[in-house]
Amino acid sequence: MDVKKWVKHRTIFLMLDANKAYYELKQGMITPLMCFPLRLYMPWYRYHWNPIWIHRLITEVCVQIFDTAEIQLFRKMLMDDRKFFSKMWDTTLNSNKKITHYCALAALSCLVDENEENWRIFSKLEKCFHGMVNDGAYREGTHYAIFVVEEVKKIIPMLFNRHGNRIYNTQLFVDIKNVEQWLNNVSSNNIITPIGDGWPEKVNILHKKYAAIPEKIEYQDMTIYANKDWKVIEHHRQTGFTLHEHAELNGIQAAYKGKWILPGDGMPSYSLKWNKPFDWYRPRNHWITEHWLDLPFLWRFRKDLPRRKIQFIAENLHIFDSGINTIRLPASENIDYDRRKNYENISWINKDFIVEVNGAIYGIKKCKSYITTAYKKQKQVSVVIITGKNLHTKFIPLIDFNKTMEK
Repeated sequence: MDVKKWVKHRTIFLMLDANKAYYELKQGMITPLMCFPLRLYMPWYRYHWNPIWIHRLITEVCVQIFDTAEIQLFRKMLMDDRKFFSKMWDTTLNSNKKITHYCALAALSCLVDENEENWRIFSKLEKCFHGMVNDGAYREGTHYAIFVVEEVKKIIPMLFNRHGNRIYNTQLFVDIKNVEQWLNNVSSNNIITPIGDGWPEKVNILHKKYAAIPEKIEYQDMTIYANKDWKVIEHHRQTGFTLHEHAELNGIQAAYKGKWILPGDGMPSYSLKWNKPFDWYRPRNHWITEHWLDLPFLWRFRKDLPRRKIQFIAENLHIFDSGINTIRLPASENIDYDRRKNYENISWINKDFIVEVNGAIYGIKKCKSYITTAYKKQKQVSVVIITGKNLHTKFIPLIDFNKTMEK
């Protein structure tokens, strides 16, 4: 054991900083040999609240060793670490952490285990991945979908080396294809707005590999509508509990000509989210119909959600809410209203759009919300909350509105 390294880099959990080591290894600042023994990055009590970085480090070390074909040099150390890591808690709960746990264990197993044992671990990875993929719409949202697909793809050459073409006939590869197709479907101009935790991400490969989506495609948790100008995601979450269950509920996300005008709020980072838990740990930043359960964590119990009707009429986006609802929409500073009055119609200009709401409007108020723009970056936005019956919301692009006025 390198005592100096242990003393210098240990964390409050009495283990080495796996996050720091992972990035140094990826950037070539350290070698795989300098990461051993890997168990120094694992808690002695075999549990960690967020073990993703341990998993990523182990997977990356194994991949680099496999690529250099120096497995025998590391075999004894790998066997010791594989024995220790196999006793780590896999989180049990459906989550990306469970997938990366079995990614790391499969990577270690590929280098030291017999084929039969390695296949047993691969089958566990396949099973937990399938449990999260559902029908392609990954249950924890877009950021974690991109993350787990990348982690699983890292170990495919190692698995192929052990089992040949047999691995390509498994459910895992069907699920990877379905997730990538879904990521393509929820992107616009190669930009994926966050569904759940995360931030806007650019994914270049998807449009080259997968065909454009039809005008309407249905998943269990959402329906996606598209035409030449618009792409709209209508959420209607039905799947059960996951550790990072997202709060889109029955929210609407919309892009016009490649630009997201109703984006997801996402998550800038855990540190920023914890600094303002009542700003971020709630679904109030989403374009949903509101409910008394919209409090931190309680919103997970909202499953019987009203569906919202989406239509494209004359280049405009129309959203229909039946019954009495409270909706949240992007606003601008120039919106003019009297809270004491009831309205049948209210409209305002928001950037490049006229937003118009029709129906029996009982209440209107303005407030602030938060969205993430990139990793560790966020911004505050103005929103308007409208309560009414049978609300009909229109998004009218200003350029088309001007043409109509000219006629």
